[in-house]
Amino acid sequence: MLQYPTDPDAGNENGSTALMEASLHGHVGVVRLLLEAGAHIDLAKNNGRTALALASRSGHVEIVRLLHEARAHIDLADSNGVTALMAASRSDHVEVVRVLLEAGAHVDLAKSNGVTALMLASRRGYVEIVRVLLEAYAQIHLVDIAGSTAVVKAAHQGHAEVVCLLLEAGAHIDLGHKEGWTPLMVASEAGHVEVVRLLLEESAHIDLARSNGLTALMGASEGGHVEVVSLLLEAGAHVDLARGSGMTALMGASRSGHVEVVHLLLEESAHIDLTKNERTALMVASREGHVEVVRLLLATDAHADLGNKEGWTPLMIASQEGHVEVVRLLLGAGAHIDFADVDGTTALLAASQKGHVEVVHLLIQAGVRIDLANSDGLTALMAGSEAGHFELVRLLLGARAHIELAENCGFTALMLASRCGHVEVARLLLQAGAHILLGNNAGVAAVVESSRNGHAEVVRLLLEAAAHIDVANNDGTTALIAASQHGHVEVVKLLLGAWAHIDFADSDGTTALMAASENGRAEVVRWLLKAGVDIDLANYDGLTPLMAVSQKGHVELVQVFLAAGADIHLAKHNGFTALMLASRGGHVEVARVLLEAGAHIDWDNHASATAVGEAVEDGHVEVVHLLLEARAHDMGT
Repeated sequence: MLQYPTDPDAGNENGSTALMEASLHGHVGVVRLLLEAGAHIDLAKNNGRTALALASRSGHVEIVRLLHEARAHIDLADSNGVTALMAASRSDHVEVVRVLLEAGAHVDLAKSNGVTALMLASRRGYVEIVRVLLEAYAQIHLVDIAGSTAVVKAAHQGHAEVVCLLLEAGAHIDLGHKEGWTPLMVASEAGHVEVVRLLLEESAHIDLARSNGLTALMGASEGGHVEVVSLLLEAGAHVDLARGSGMTALMGASRSGHVEVVHLLLEESAHIDLTKNERTALMVASREGHVEVVRLLLATDAHADLGNKEGWTPLMIASQEGHVEVVRLLLGAGAHIDFADVDGTTALLAASQKGHVEVVHLLIQAGVRIDLANSDGLTALMAGSEAGHFELVRLLLGARAHIELAENCGFTALMLASRCGHVEVARLLLQAGAHILLGNNAGVAAVVESSRNGHAEVVRLLLEAAAHIDVANNDGTTALIAASQHGHVEVVKLLLGAWAHIDFADSDGTTALMAASENGRAEVVRWLLKAGVDIDLANYDGLTPLMAVSQKGHVELVQVFLAAGADIHLAKHNGFTALMLASRGGHVEVARVLLEAGAHIDWDNHASATAVGEAVEDGHVEVVHLLLEARAHDMGT
């Protein structure tokens, strides 16, 4: 025999009781037994769902009746605001919906996001549920937090019969989303032909626009919905309206590559060269590489050279994007090959910067002026060399591009390739006769730039091609100094192996060793010392490498220099020693190493300040303590 459970309200880890489980799974007899045993009817799971909500969601009509008769609260909602009526409505359980409504369920209660039972059923296309809810006087003009109504939701999902029901019930045909979406717009954008036909037959306003200016025709055109576009045009949609961004229906269809839609719009006399926000249909189709759309637009007499305010034409755009067939079409239509934008960029330069070899080949065949430069003096050869486009550079050299031209800062193609580490391009340029000793406006030679950037293979190539190893910039920086400053060990080793002058200095007296020291390049310092560099050679302020690393706090390098025999007692022109510089900087470990190596504590500089005084002035307590201890030790001995 069935016996009553000892605790009918005991729940599991989710808060689900026996009554909830029985209601969910449709066990009528068990539900009846639990109710007789006194189970609490309105207890809820952790997510707020009651037995009534669970039975309603699962469509168990008899259980819903039982629970109602047991006085279950009909409108209790879960943590998301979903009531039993909403649960049944979104699950298409018509009989449950009828029972709940007869029991007094509030038809217009909404979830936390404002969605009602009618909206849920409308969105899912449940015709009978919608009919029952409307018969129960559900409000059709309520909106959710996004501002969407039931009819907008139905139209968006293409549920024509639901839309028809809602309109017959008095739904406003043009009442839309808070951003301005109307039923016609959402149905058009989604391509729901029957809904669009129905809305047009009911006199929906065809040219209403959402907040960004998008109309139904634009949405359908961008989505490529040919039949919808045809319906809208037949109904008199304005073909040349533009959204806030300047995009018209023709531009939208052209950008998305919908040839049939473009054809329809052109047949309706869409303005082919309309420029909104400096764009035309041909420009957007060229950017996206839609060959057939471009072909159609050109066949309909689109202006091939109409550009934006920056001067970019369809040919430039297609060339930059590498759309070979579009470029071929535009050239065939007589596009001007050497037009330039406001910065002097031509189609050739745009293609060369991106490495589009086949496009460049087409432009050369069409007679492009190969050495035209932009406002910075950059030519196609320079752009291709800087970007490392080997095949493109080969093509341009074969077309007799001028190899020694320089941009406004004096950089040639070889310098640009060298600076960026493109060894094969540099080799190609050298083989074509590029001058290896040329420098830019600051006197920077290719070997210095490649060394500065650590491109060992390019440096090796340039040295093999007889680059002057000790050539210097206008400021005196050599390849060795540049590589040392940036810590490029392999380049430094390469230059030392090629007998670079190790003690050359720039205009400030900075040598390779000083440059490496100031920047903490320990491995480079070791190689330079091994090569026999003058360890105490100072710059024009009298700063030696030991002083430089002491001032910067590079403990490891201080130890390296001391081990190599650096003079610890040398001073700058202003009298500062390595110990004073370390003390002023608060570098306690450096000061300790210097003291252990015999640095004098009480020497003073030209301002009569000692190491202790420098540390005191800048508040370096640990250094002061170290120095005073060292002084006391010296006095004691």
